[in-house]
Amino acid sequence: MCAHLNQSPSNEFELQLKDYARQLSGGDLNALGSIYDHAGTRLLRYALFLVKDRTEADDIVQATMLKLARNPKKLVRSKHPVAYLFRILRNEAYTILYRRKPFEHCDVLPLIPARTSLQSDTWEITEAVHEALAELPAIQAEVITLHLWENLTFREVSEITNESINTVASRYRYGIEKLSKTLRSFDESGRPTWEDVAIKFQLQR
Repeated sequence: MCAHLNQSPSNEFELQLKDYARQLSGGDLNALGSIYDHAGTRLLRYALFLVKDRTEADDIVQATMLKLARNPKKLVRSKHPVAYLFRILRNEAYTILYRRKPFEHCDVLPLIPARTSLQSDTWEITEAVHEALAELPAIQAEVITLHLWENLTFREVSEITNESINTVASRYRYGIEKLSKTLRSFDESGRPTWEDVAIKFQLQR
């Protein structure tokens, strides 16, 4: 049976990523472009979340790709290849962030539907999500972004952030509680609404 059958979309994404990395480690330089085409949007989204500047985010993604090109076998051997790439990118981003004052809040969520592409009522809820996320401490907003937007497990997020799984889970839980309180007005039943809103408007990808 083909190893790619019965795989979840996340597993398929990682298998393809590893396939490209194997090609790159075998000397196929075109595979680096394939990796960029495959994962570039996700890398850019995370870079924008961290540095809030498109030019710097592009530079960070390019630096990440260059580091990968120097040693693609590490990606091939990684149990969590997406987390491995994000960890490289995060380190590159913090090189830039250390030159500035430490960031305290997530000001915007990048690569989401523009206002002109959404109906007015949809935009109001979407804007409320952005504003609620912006009020969170960056460490909570980052975990929520990685877990919901990028569909990474807490274990993978812990590898990226170099924190324990318990710490990551706690940050996620506290962040979701705060978001739920802010967004509760959009749910007549009074139940937490964050994940429903994220899924409904496809903001998690």
